[in-house]
Amino acid sequence: MVAFADRLREERLRLKLTQAEVAAAAGISPPTQVGYEKGSRSPDVHFLVAIEHLGLDSVYVLTGVPKKKAALAFMDWEFFFELQAMADAWFLAEREITNTRRDSGNITRLLYEILIVDRDSRPERVHSILRGIDEVRGGMK
Repeated sequence: MVAFADRLREERLRLKLTQAEVAAAAGISPPTQVGYEKGSRSPDVHFLVAIEHLGLDSVYVLTGVPKKKAALAFMDWEFFFELQAMADAWFLAEREITNTRRDSGNITRLLYEILIVDRDSRPERVHSILRGIDEVRGGMK
């Protein structure tokens, strides 16, 4: 099993950063960074926030699960599919078009990201957002 120290090094190398560059960005000394990558020292939360700003996937470094996969694991799929059905029905009723599977997925993903915070799937709110998306797309019919 790959340990925290190995994943930290792997992420740093993926971004082609030196230990000194990561240390400077995180506000630690290079020997401290070396210690993190050897597994002889443990970082604090400030370090994790700093490496996230550099582009390292701190969720992966901590857990071994890439951030994108972790997000999918916690996604509310029932809510997602409810929004997808509402979006597909709206485009069919309002614009008399059927979106491609890809467009449908992209539109639903955008809706989900906007609405997941308060889980507000009232039709009037969803339709308002869909009208905005339709305008941005050029109101294709």
